[in-house]
Amino acid sequence: MADLAGQATTRAFHGDPTIKADLLAAMGRGDPTPMVSSQQVQLAAQPEAGEWAGRVGLPEALVLLTAHLGGRFTAANPGGAFARDLVSVIEPGASIEAAAHELTIWAWEAAPKPLLGMMTSEQFLSAGGEVAALHRRAAEGEDVTRGEWRTARATLGRLGRAEDDEDSDDQCLAATVMAACAWDYRTTPGAAVDMYSAWEGLVAEGVRRADGWGKAEDERLQRLIQEKRALALQQIGPEPVGGDPDAATAHSRRLVGALLELLNTSDDPMPGRKAALNEQIGEARTALRKQGCAALLGLVRTLATGGGLILAPVSNAAEPHRS
Repeated sequence: MADLAGQATTRAFHGDPTIKADLLAAMGRGDPTPMVSSQQVQLAAQPEAGEWAGRVGLPEALVLLTAHLGGRFTAANPGGAFARDLVSVIEPGASIEAAAHELTIWAWEAAPKPLLGMMTSEQFLSAGGEVAALHRRAAEGEDVTRGEWRTARATLGRLGRAEDDEDSDDQCLAATVMAACAWDYRTTPGAAVDMYSAWEGLVAEGVRRADGWGKAEDERLQRLIQEKRALALQQIGPEPVGGDPDAATAHSRRLVGALLELLNTSDDPMPGRKAALNEQIGEARTALRKQGCAALLGLVRTLATGGGLILAPVSNAAEPHRS
C-alpha cells in the first residue's frame, strides 16, 4: 500500500507475533485498552489512543472504530469479544490500513440499508458517490489530496443543510453522514467514527419520525420538565450558597431524584412515551453497530489474510433502497 501521509505504512503488530499474543492475553485478562473500552476512547480527542495504536502496530482509525462499534457490548462482556475476534484474525505484518475506508464504502453501498439508498436525487447521489470514490482510492493506496477531501466535504455539507430540522429528509441526513467521513483517515482517524455516529443519528431520527415525535413534542416535554423542576426545588429547597462543592453536589443529586420522581408519577404521558422512544432508539443503534461489527470483521479478515478486498463500485443509477 502506498504511503498516503508521508509516514511508514502500518504493518500489523509491526510484524511481531509476540505483540499480538501479548495483546490477546491482556484482553483475556480484561485489561482496559483503547480497543475495548469505549469510555477510554473519545475519538481523536484521546491522544493516548493514537500512541497506543502506534505501539502495537494497528491503524488508529481501526482502533477507534473497534472501540465504538464494540463499546455497547463490553458491559455484558468485559473482555471485549469483538475486539478479541478482530485481533485474532489479523496476521502479524498484514497491511490493514484500508479497513476503515472499506467500512465507509460498505456503509454507502453494501449495508443492509445503505446510505446510497436514502438518496433520491442525482445531485445527492453524485456527491455521496464522490466521497465513496475517494475512500476507494485511499483504500487502494492512491494519494488523495486535502483539496479533494475538502471540496467533497463542502458539497455534501451544503446539500445536507436544511433551513429547519423538520425539513431535513433522509437524503439530507445521509449527506451529513457522508460529509462527516470526507476526511483522510490517516491524518484524521476520528472521522471514521464521526461517520458512524452521524449514521446512528440518522437512524435515531427515523425512529423519532415513525413514532410521530418532532419539535413540538420536544418543546412540550421541556416545558413539563421545567414545571416539575420548579416543584422539585420547592420540595428540597434552593441550592446552598457558600461555594461548598460537596453540598452543591448533594443538592444536585437530590434535585435529580425529586425531578425524576415527579416525572415518573406524572399524569402526563410524555415522559413515558419519551422513555419508550429512547429504548427504541437504543435498540436501533445497537443493531446498526452489530451490522458494523460483522462488516468490519469480514473486511479485516480479508485484508489481514492477504485477500485485499476492495468493494466493487455501485452505479448511482441503482434503484434506491428506501427504509
